[in-house]
Amino acid sequence: MKILLSDALAQLDPSVLPAVQNLQVPWINRCLETFFGEGKWARTTIKWKGLSTSAMFAIQRDNCGNAFFTLPRGMLSLLAGAYGQTGQQPRPNYRVQFSTAEIQGQWHRYGNSGGAVSDEYWGRGILDMGDGFTCFADILEPSYLQVITETTETNATNVLFRGRDPNGNEIFSGSGPGTTIGVTLNIGASTTTQTTQQFGSAPYTIQKPVTNGPIYLYAVSAATGISTLISQFDPGDTAPGFRRYQLGGTGRGFQPYNNTPIPYATVHAIVKRRFVPVVANSDEIIPSSIVALESGLQGRRYDLQGDSKTADEYWAEAIHRLNSELTEYNGAATPQVIFQRDTGLARIPSI
Repeated sequence: MKILLSDALAQLDPSVLPAVQNLQVPWINRCLETFFGEGKWARTTIKWKGLSTSAMFAIQRDNCGNAFFTLPRGMLSLLAGAYGQTGQQPRPNYRVQFSTAEIQGQWHRYGNSGGAVSDEYWGRGILDMGDGFTCFADILEPSYLQVITETTETNATNVLFRGRDPNGNEIFSGSGPGTTIGVTLNIGASTTTQTTQQFGSAPYTIQKPVTNGPIYLYAVSAATGISTLISQFDPGDTAPGFRRYQLGGTGRGFQPYNNTPIPYATVHAIVKRRFVPVVANSDEIIPSSIVALESGLQGRRYDLQGDSKTADEYWAEAIHRLNSELTEYNGAATPQVIFQRDTGLARIPSI
C-alpha cells in the first residue's frame, strides 16, 4: 500500500514529531534515508517495463553513434536488464561469433573484418557509464535550450545551465565584472523560456530551485527549429544527475556512424530505487511503514539528545519492523530438495 507524505503527517503520533513544524519533514527524510541504507525493503526494488512509465527507458544515441539509456531520477542502479523491440520482451538468447574480443564482465565489443555492413559489431551486454548525466538524451546538433513548465511559478525562479557552445567553448553570461559561468533562465516569467546562446552538447551542470511542478527541457535545433525533449525534472530535483548505461547488443547490421535506426527501442529492467527526499504532500513514503517510521523518529530524537543507547534501541525496533514486513511481502520460503541420479539417496525410504 502506498503512503504519501500527507498520510504520514496525519497518521504519525504527534509525540514522535518535532514541535517545530518546519523540522518535521526533514526528520522524516533523515529516517527514510537511514532505512534505505540498511536494507532492501518492500518497494525499493521494482520492475520497469519498456516505455510504460518514463521516456528515459527509451534507447537513445549519442553524437558518436553509441546506443544508451538513462535511469530516471528515483532509480539508483540497474539490477537486471535486457532490451527488445517495442512492445516485446527481449530475446532470451543472442548468438555472437567472436574474432577478436575485449571482454569486461558481460560486456563484449569486438571487430569482425569483412562484414557485409560494417567491420564493427556488438555483442549483447549493458555497460554502466556512471552518474552525473543531466539529460536522458544528448544534443546532436547546435541547439538552444528551451524550458517548458507544467504549472505557473508564483515567484522568480532561476534555473542555471552550464555547458559548452558548438565550438567546445565554455558558455558565459554578462560582461565585465558581472560575467558568470553558464546561462540563467527565469522560468517564473513565462511557461516557455529559451536561451539566446547555442549549446553544442547537453549541459554538464543544471541547478534549479524547488518548483511548483515538473519542468521539461528541450533542445531546439538552430538550423531547423525542431524541438526535442532531452530531460524532465521533478519539482524537488534541485541538482539533476542521472545514471546512464551503454548498450552492447544492437544486433548485426547496426551501423554506429550513420542514421540507421536502432533495431531495439525499449529496455526491460529490474532496478533499485534511489532515496529521494519527500517534499510535496503527494510524494510517496518509501519504505511505507508508519510503525517503523515512528520508531525511527524516536531514534533520531534520542540521537540528537546524545543518548545513543536509547537511540539504538529505537532504530533496532524500526529495522525489526521493516524486516518483518519484508518477510510477509516476500512470502514463506518453499524448500525444494533434488537428488542427483545414481547417488543411491533416492532409494533410502526415510528420505
